[in-house]
Amino acid sequence: QTHAILNQDDEFEVIHQPEISTLVFRFYQKNLPNELLNTVNNQIKEKCFKAGECAIARTKVKGVQYLKFTLLNPTTSIKHISEILSEIKAHAYLELSQQVTD
Repeated sequence: QTHAILNQDDEFEVIHQPEISTLVFRFYQKNLPNELLNTVNNQIKEKCFKAGECAIARTKVKGVQYLKFTLLNPTTSIKHISEILSEIKAHAYLELSQQVTD
């Protein structure tokens, strides 16, 4: 279900069909360069963790910064995932606005 939600949202890019419990994705805007998207996705992980809202992992694939869900808790619901995705977007837009003003 999480994979389907991410795939249907133009603001996320998913790089694989999950086989077990790990899903690799990133916040994405087609008009932004990869260098800026790498910075934004790197900061999303940090900002979510510092805010205490969620813990998201990150990884690089072929030099591109991605975020990573590893879903192991059986009580995690789609509502939880949707809330986390909203937080990710909020942090992404905040980071983008800071990058533009810098």
